[in-house]
Amino acid sequence: MGHGGDIEAIYRLQKKLPDSMMEQMRAAYQRASEMLQTVDLHREGNVMMRREFRATTMTSLGFTDTEIKGFDLDKLSSQEFQEIIRKRLGIGDTKANTSSPKQLIVSVEEAKQYVNEKGWLFKEKIGQGEVVIESPA
Repeated sequence: MGHGGDIEAIYRLQKKLPDSMMEQMRAAYQRASEMLQTVDLHREGNVMMRREFRATTMTSLGFTDTEIKGFDLDKLSSQEFQEIIRKRLGIGDTKANTSSPKQLIVSVEEAKQYVNEKGWLFKEKIGQGEVVIESPA
């Protein structure tokens, strides 16, 4: 086959690698395994980046440092973190939805009463004599 040297003799004649060579190969693989893995090589770095991202997001939404320290940002699942953010923003909360602005389609004459007497806001004209108005926040 055109091979020469010790490795050819080992494979052709002995059919089994010596134990000492197996140990050397294991040690070499162990040293190189980090570069051969298909999983994240810099897991700790990514954990730190995720923690920093989450803390920055929470700070921008008005969470205090004390509130942020009350959460284990490393152990929160993505779903749990999203739920915390949704709760802070009032998204998906039934209490928050009841206080959200309501819109009505009314005639122009009705809209005048709502806007002038109740403080509703004109949004847009949608058809022949009909408009959309929104309740005050």
